[in-house]
Amino acid sequence: TANPFPRREGAHGVDSTSIKTSLRTTGLPWWRRRYAPDENSPTAPGISLALGSCLHPGTTFEREMSDAIFSGIDRHIDPDPSASTHGGIDALLLLGDQIYADATAELFDPIALYERFRARYRIAFQGHAMRRVMSRVPTHFVVDDHAISDDFAGSDESSIELYEVARREAANFQSHRYLDAGAPADETPRLWHDFKCRGHRLFCLDTRFERAPDHADSRQALLGKAQGDAFLAWFQSTRTDGEVLFI
Repeated sequence: TANPFPRREGAHGVDSTSIKTSLRTTGLPWWRRRYAPDENSPTAPGISLALGSCLHPGTTFEREMSDAIFSGIDRHIDPDPSASTHGGIDALLLLGDQIYADATAELFDPIALYERFRARYRIAFQGHAMRRVMSRVPTHFVVDDHAISDDFAGSDESSIELYEVARREAANFQSHRYLDAGAPADETPRLWHDFKCRGHRLFCLDTRFERAPDHADSRQALLGKAQGDAFLAWFQSTRTDGEVLFI
């Protein structure tokens, strides 16, 4: 076969190698189910979602135990050939509290406020089984109070710095940044998004970071205006008879 890495003459007379890379997704179970034609599938095909929340890695000696749950999820990613349904997992939804920023009650926390959150994400996301699962199946995040502080219900003057840092780090680790392509560089990416999975429509809301319980307009008590408008437009968009929406 032809050499996939042809050698080319560099600008200074030195041979260089041109390497072509591709994302090898076609062999993954969720990719095959999503894009392989199935003549026996109804208009709205089946969908399998793995749901989880409240990931607390515990102490250094407990982290392997907390990561073990993802080993169980990993075993369900591949479809069962003997199952009557399509089997397998199409997406993983982590529905809040991926970290517990307030777990130590500020005891032994890093001096830098941003590092308090960043360190939590590094610890939570470094589990071997978790990383394997998220490399094999599309993963979507929903944020909740422990990404800031327990029972957080909106920022005020005393918590504005904490809020801004927590939101920025949540965006660094949990947002789908490709949705904000073209946004100003200093604008924090949004923590809500909609997506499709096997023809079904899903909307991941951010009902925590945009809370404003004292807002004059009660409709914006949980969702900011941009998110509220986007959700309403998504909800009211053309729907087929019997369509199930995931929110």
